[in-house]
Amino acid sequence: MPDALVITAADTVEFATYDAPPLPSGMVRLKTRASCLSPGTERRVFNGVEPGMPAFPLIPGYAACVEADGKRFVSRGSQTTGPFNRCWGAHQSEHDVDPAKLIPVPDGVTDAQASFAVLAAIAFHGTFAIDRPGQRVLVIGLGVIGQCSARILHAQGHDVTAVDLSPDRVEAASAAGLDAYVGIPAAGEYNAIVDATGAPDVMRKAISLLRGEPWGQSPPTPPRYVVQGSYPTDIALPYKDVFGAEASIHFPRDSGPNDVAQVLALIQAGRLKIDDLFETRDPHDAPSIYRNGPDRPTAVFEW
Repeated sequence: MPDALVITAADTVEFATYDAPPLPSGMVRLKTRASCLSPGTERRVFNGVEPGMPAFPLIPGYAACVEADGKRFVSRGSQTTGPFNRCWGAHQSEHDVDPAKLIPVPDGVTDAQASFAVLAAIAFHGTFAIDRPGQRVLVIGLGVIGQCSARILHAQGHDVTAVDLSPDRVEAASAAGLDAYVGIPAAGEYNAIVDATGAPDVMRKAISLLRGEPWGQSPPTPPRYVVQGSYPTDIALPYKDVFGAEASIHFPRDSGPNDVAQVLALIQAGRLKIDDLFETRDPHDAPSIYRNGPDRPTAVFEW
């Protein structure tokens, strides 16, 4: 019988056991080794405010490392969740998935790292907007996505400055080898900015820090503003600043299998350090983790 983390009502999560449903045609059933908490999205699900979420009770989570016949894969969630609704369904001890959608985990990458790679891949997907080498990049907001964005861009050879209002987050970025400090620059000229805050006021201020090309240069090479934060409603942009810099605004959407594979390769090669960004926990600790948050930016449940 599989076990699962089930959000039964707003602000209530339980560890539950249920009867496994029949395996759908074309699916394979795999054992879950680890599943990673997505702190922003799953917090909204836990609070009952995530747009488009199904009704309670539900199994959340979209990042897991699974195993079959000694081979490990990254899974984005299970296609079956027994008597519960499926909000991606990764936080359970078994996954029923289409084998074509599984991403192999290379040797040298741990189960926890493999599950976390799905979150890092969201950050990696956004880095494609910064497509010129050696850019001067400002990353604002050093939660999970911001930390991963800054570290990936640094690994890609960009000149990265990372900032946040939290001294602990800044210290973590500094320990990872980044130029990081508390606060937001009052002035500056950046080729690209990654905004991982989800704060409209930050966006309105930060866009003014982009460096535009001299007027009349052709063809223009616009500075890039990459929006990696999540916003519950519409946001307004400061037209004059965007227009003056001829800025290009990018809204990356999630990630794809290639993004996950590229992140796994970076981890395997030792070019992306992530172990300080999560703590490993028992799934039975989930009520406390969801209610109070983990001590590190996120948590990986080991099944």
